[in-house]
Amino acid sequence: MRFDPRFLKQHARRLITDPEVALVELISNCSDAGADLVEICWPSESGGKLSIQDNGTGMTHDEFVRIWETLAYNRRSEGKEILFPSGNTENKGRKLYGRNGKGRFSLFCFADEYEVNTVKDGEHSIFGVARNSSGTDSPFTVETKHQERVDDITAHRTSISAYTYHNYILEERLVELIGTTFIADTSLRILVNGRLIELTDIVEADCHEVETPFGQIYIYVLDRSKTGRTGQQHGVAWHVNGKAVGRIEWRDPNRVVSIDVDGRTAEAKRYSFIVLADILEEYVTDDWTGFKICDETDTVLQLGGGFIQKLVSDLFTERHGAQKRNAMDQNRERLKILPESSKKRVANLVDKLQVEIPTIKQDVLNATVRVYAGMEQARTGYGLLHQLANAPPDDIDTWYQIISKWSAEDADIILEELGKRLFLIRQLEKIVNAKADELHEIHPLFEQGLWIFGPEYESLHFRSNKWLSTIIRELLGDEVVEVEGPQRRPDLVALPDSRLRVFSHDSFDDRGEINGIDKVLIVELKSDEISLQDMRQVEDYARAISESGQLQPNTRIMCIAIGSRFSGDTRPIMVGENIMVQARDYQTVIRQAHARTFHLHQKIQEAKTETS
Repeated sequence: MRFDPRFLKQHARRLITDPEVALVELISNCSDAGADLVEICWPSESGGKLSIQDNGTGMTHDEFVRIWETLAYNRRSEGKEILFPSGNTENKGRKLYGRNGKGRFSLFCFADEYEVNTVKDGEHSIFGVARNSSGTDSPFTVETKHQERVDDITAHRTSISAYTYHNYILEERLVELIGTTFIADTSLRILVNGRLIELTDIVEADCHEVETPFGQIYIYVLDRSKTGRTGQQHGVAWHVNGKAVGRIEWRDPNRVVSIDVDGRTAEAKRYSFIVLADILEEYVTDDWTGFKICDETDTVLQLGGGFIQKLVSDLFTERHGAQKRNAMDQNRERLKILPESSKKRVANLVDKLQVEIPTIKQDVLNATVRVYAGMEQARTGYGLLHQLANAPPDDIDTWYQIISKWSAEDADIILEELGKRLFLIRQLEKIVNAKADELHEIHPLFEQGLWIFGPEYESLHFRSNKWLSTIIRELLGDEVVEVEGPQRRPDLVALPDSRLRVFSHDSFDDRGEINGIDKVLIVELKSDEISLQDMRQVEDYARAISESGQLQPNTRIMCIAIGSRFSGDTRPIMVGENIMVQARDYQTVIRQAHARTFHLHQKIQEAKTETS
């Protein structure tokens, strides 16, 4: 077996390309070793020597060789408990970070070689570790530089050092990074060039418990005006087992929820939020820069982000009151002619806007009130009365028949939904008739139009399933191509000539509790003709999901491949008892959509022709 020179970069990813990720990983390794003191010597400029020394358990010569030469070494296979060496301050609550054995590559972020100096059980060993720059039997080499016995068999320590030829950062940024990444552990001291780093302390912070379907998360509100600390970053920090996942900012690491806050405001600089989400321990990515994409993490991130948004709004209450009074006063003349009910609606809109956008600017709020007041003025009925006064008699009779059978609210809901569906059909016809081969134009339409495939897909419970999409992505491997904004569309699997999405519907037990997945819908859109080989490929997707172990034995899987044309048999193909595969062309889908909307588009056009 040989390794391509790119292997380490693909294997360790940001651990060897992002200096902040690398440094956090190196300190985490010290914590896992049971250290109560970590001393970092950081150079004053690029090219200088860095070293990180801890007083953890250390390693014997044989242990180091075994661990360092085992790719994907599983630290947890030797136990999840941290072993504190004799003489160190213990903390039973400290959690183990290491899982995948990639931390050893972090020093490659700064140099192509580094040195490890370690002492344990009377053995003192020094090793040199270096990257191989060409295809070889190993992506790196380990060399024993020194080995000897020492008199003190209780001695224990490890230091790791290299020269910062790449990715140098300033010392102040390193200090800030450490302070915001680790939650205060009374048993661990971290020094940078002899300076003790003050870790994030949440002991005196206000705590809020948030219930999720998978357990509790805890949100702490840190008021910098009370702690006197002004140099830290501000925003939301998600922590698992006392260590930050991703950077602290006003959105979560997966970009699922963005807290709309202007970081320049006094309030934004004053407050920070720490989310303890230990329930997501198994979903942290290898490099701790985010969470694995799945329904569980999305749900927890959304619940946590929503709760923080409400907390932020509450903290901005005083500012909001002054802003609201100013906006209403600026639009006094427009508001005074409105009925009381309309004035209340305008006021409620302002309240909702300030909750959703806590740092909304005054001029934007003033303009919003001005526009909405005008809309309310139209809602009071003058526009409708004018239309009725000028309507022909036949139209008035038709309106009378409608309002005698339907309430205005019912009619509004039904007409709005029909309008959306007719608009979607028109857009789909426009793209298909123009023979557009840009799948990114067609795909969003089908995301909104599952109802086209039948009544059962009307349910709001049919939603995109990122988890099952990942199974297909792993099946296809290198065939998958990059799409614009991949972080925003993790549920979209893109191939050179097609794109596909996986939707699912939950199943429920007799008590109404979710107990799995009832049905899976796979929709593949192709830019050209569908072949029998394409049909078999879609069948492979279904088999991969069925055999993944994530579904119940009775879960049904429906596969629909849609392309410009299909010359084969359009009847569905049954694979076993639960998998059905079917091919359709775009024109057939459009005709089906018209049928599902009672051919209203055609009837409306015919009516317009007759009246003209």
